[in-house]
Amino acid sequence: MKCPNCGKPYDEQETICSSCGQPLSNARYTPVTSSSRRRKEKTEQADNPASGDSPKKSRRKRRRWLLLLLIFFLLIGAGLGGYFFYINQVKERCQGAVRQIFSMAESMDFSSVDSSYLPPALQENPDIREYVDDYVRNALEEYRIDGLLERAGITIDTDALCDEIIQSASYEITGTQTTYNRCEVFVHTENTDFSALPEAIAGEVENSLSDASFWDSLQDFFSSIFSGRSHKGGEDSREHDEDEDLFASLYEDFRASAPTTETDSSIVFGIENGKWTLLSLDEDLLYSYYGLAALKTE
Repeated sequence: MKCPNCGKPYDEQETICSSCGQPLSNARYTPVTSSSRRRKEKTEQADNPASGDSPKKSRRKRRRWLLLLLIFFLLIGAGLGGYFFYINQVKERCQGAVRQIFSMAESMDFSSVDSSYLPPALQENPDIREYVDDYVRNALEEYRIDGLLERAGITIDTDALCDEIIQSASYEITGTQTTYNRCEVFVHTENTDFSALPEAIAGEVENSLSDASFWDSLQDFFSSIFSGRSHKGGEDSREHDEDEDLFASLYEDFRASAPTTETDSSIVFGIENGKWTLLSLDEDLLYSYYGLAALKTE
């Protein structure tokens, strides 16, 4: 071995060069690196950046990765935000459509609605007022009291009955389940069971007959249930303005004791042929809303 300072050979045991005084313990062997080897080392550093990157390059790469992650999360957030905004819009529109259905139900006329969307009974009788009129007359005839009422000069005002039905009807949206192509709106409807009215009238007529004059007894009955007054001979108690009070009293008394109809079900909307449309409407919701269980066909 030679001294790295003066080049004089020295033994392995020597620590100081005897020629120049250079400490031999600091001597290191540094082989000459060829240009081909340097190129190889650079290639290896390029393949393994962590081993040869400078701190500045490392910071630049970290910033780039952070930027990519930020863009990724922003895209995810924008996608989720857009989806939930769309779902909320669908939910609001479906609930609005349900309100529109029951707004139309207040008119008691579905003649303008595509019959394919209506329950079977409403397909045959889209005009509910006409149906109620036919139902009441047929029911009174079935109970064999239509002739009795006619002879007593008493008529059932079906228009007033329909007004009472709507006045007592109620619905409530209780929930909504929505996906990108389907929306199910849950609804609760209820009303007095007005389909029981003819039977109630027939029962009261039968229970009110006495040994007194048949017509006086019948008139006493209607005077009492309509207005709380007893019949008095010679008085005309069926003038038009008084008739309204009589029927109002009848419906009030009937609602106080009659059963109610209640239904919890759903109205479903969905995409069909590329458009949002009504897919199904549980008919029980409408029968319950009108208090006309008799509307439902067997």
